[in-house]
Amino acid sequence: PSRPKKIKEAKYLGDIDEHFIARVYDYESKEHYYRDNCAVKPLSDVAVPLLVVNADDDPLIPKHVFPTAEEVGNSNVRLELVEGGGHCGFIEGVAGEGYMAEQTAAFFGFVAAGGEGAGEGGGKED
Repeated sequence: PSRPKKIKEAKYLGDIDEHFIARVYDYESKEHYYRDNCAVKPLSDVAVPLLVVNADDDPLIPKHVFPTAEEVGNSNVRLELVEGGGHCGFIEGVAGEGYMAEQTAAFFGFVAAGGEGAGEGGGKED
């Protein structure tokens, strides 16, 4: 089928990436596009404490592409892969309180207290 037909028939975001995004930006495939736009290189260059949180059920950033601490190799980066939450999850109430607010406050407290190596603790271990 033609590219517009494939896009119209897409059932998954990866289908759109394969038949539209990769082609628009001159990539051979969605895998080529993903490899070229991977977060590992920018994360390895981070010079300040950084907390990166992702849910293991995020439909846009699946857990198998979430980098490990070893891949990033930067003690300034703390990676947290948590159970549940989806793509825009972690909110537990109308005021926006919940897991993300708690983790952000704890991380800022750690940094403000002079914590060494933001990457210590948490994150995907495999």
